[in-house]
Amino acid sequence: PGDGILLVVEDDTQYAGFIVELARRMGFKVLVASRGLDALELAKQFQPTAISLDVFLPDMLGWTVLCQLKQNPLTRH
Repeated sequence: PGDGILLVVEDDTQYAGFIVELARRMGFKVLVASRGLDALELAKQFQPTAISLDVFLPDMLGWTVLCQLKQNPLTRH
C-alpha cells in the first residue's frame, strides 16, 4: 500500500527490460506481463498506479486489454 506500481505489458523482453529499469530508477515497483490475459489478472490483483501497454500482444490487441480494464470497476482508474 502506498507504493507506486507500474504494470508493463510488453512481449518484447528487451524493451520491457528497458522500461522496468527506468521505472525502478523512478521509484516504482514493477510488474511485467507479456500477454493480455496475464496483464488483466495482475491489474485486478495489484491495482497498479500506471500501466505501459503494448498495442500488439501475442494473445490479444492492447486495445482489447484497455477496453477490459476500463470496464472493470477495480481497474478502470
